Amino acid sequence: WAFTYDQSLALQTFLISNDLDRAAKILSFYEDKASRKDDAFLNAYNANSMSPTEDIVRAGPTIWMGIAAAQYVNKTGDKHFLGLAEDVARWTIAMKDRDGGLKGGPDVTWYSTEHNLDAYALFNMLYKITGKDIYKKEMDSTLKWIKDNTYSEKDASMRRGKGDATI
Repeated sequence: WAFTYDQSLALQTFLISNDLDRAAKILSFYEDKASRKDDAFLNAYNANSMSPTEDIVRAGPTIWMGIAAAQYVNKTGDKHFLGLAEDVARWTIAMKDRDGGLKGGPDVTWYSTEHNLDAYALFNMLYKITGKDIYKKEMDSTLKWIKDNTYSEKDASMRRGKGDATI
């Protein structure tokens, strides 16, 4: 199995190691061949056949692939995969609620602090790369949501998610 989150980390490792060909191969798969559900990447694909092996969509893995694509653009200056990162950003924006929070996926009601931090990072990267105001706006609304729903000034801690008392 090739898990989307793990593939994004492998891709970023290839970038650090200057193995741009392998990094581009992963991005090419996600850009051209990876099956999507509701415009998001599935959690896992068969590494040999490239067919889906898990019909689940979660915000984190999809956003991490967007982050990896943005990292590729930032490292190489090659904007070929910028569209992939922006596709992920559009999906992420569409998933946000009216308060600016991002649920864990299209079929769940829970909110993860981690996924919202991932979204903040993606919007920040895309704003720096493109200068588009939409990414600054989404970055700011995501940060506001994080502060309002997961951060406790009282004990200077972060909650695991909205409505979750776990630190």
